[in-house]
Amino acid sequence: MATFSIQHTAACVALGALFLGGTAAACAEDRLVSGITILVYDYAGVQADTLVKSEQETSRIFRHSGVDIIWRDCRMPGASVPFDCPDPSPITPALRLVPRFQLVGDRVHAEAMGYSTGDFATVSVEFAQTLEESGVAQLPQILGEIMAHEIGHLLLPGKGHSVSGIMRSHWGANEWRLVREGELNFVPEQSRFLRADL
Repeated sequence: MATFSIQHTAACVALGALFLGGTAAACAEDRLVSGITILVYDYAGVQADTLVKSEQETSRIFRHSGVDIIWRDCRMPGASVPFDCPDPSPITPALRLVPRFQLVGDRVHAEAMGYSTGDFATVSVEFAQTLEESGVAQLPQILGEIMAHEIGHLLLPGKGHSVSGIMRSHWGANEWRLVREGELNFVPEQSRFLRADL
């Protein structure tokens, strides 16, 4: 990571000097970091270490696009005191982890990993566990990627799907290979939108 930063900075300085500052300004803009707070409602009772690793995976994906995530627990199974959290909104969207989906006509299908509506991204933990059992990846990776995909729906314009990358609508063997390698990310134009929007 440090090597990339040094090389990136050196390239920006050299090109900036060559083109009288234009490229240097563009490179400086590329390094700008945006942030967002995600409210987490765990209705599925995900093990604490699995949830932390899943959040770390989602954070890694967004950090690759220049966006930092602050995670805020709003509901954890077994908590005796309610958490003080703001209402979900476009600047503080909510992530709901549910055991499974109740199928709803043309809106939620049996093969759905998650869905997003309003300010809520919802993920089926049972479906992620089934995927882990099939051997495509480890549960924290799977949950982290699905969480990033569904949060992406809340933040990107339109349906937010793309022909490649994490926002692809259907994942095949290539996408799961990239998940295992930690290389399934937002495509560049989505990354630019996320940075600008946040």
